[in-house]
Amino acid sequence: MHSIETQLQARLQAFDLKRFLDSGVALVECPDCARTRTLSPRNGVLRFSSHDKRKTRTPNTEQRWAMEKTLWEVVGGERK
Repeated sequence: MHSIETQLQARLQAFDLKRFLDSGVALVECPDCARTRTLSPRNGVLRFSSHDKRKTRTPNTEQRWAMEKTLWEVVGGERK
């Protein structure tokens, strides 16, 4: 699990923190398993807590941040 956490944290470092805060969307989807968490920066860094891999494949429909190819984008839900 440690290497998965490390990979996820590296992907979160690619987040533009100002863009994240300006969006008003705090829900973030794990790019590996699609589990979602509400995040807030700590010391200027976003951290996705360790978690068990999501087992269901029910689609996420809420507005959230998700990795689209190599960029983080707001997806789902109604956009403002």
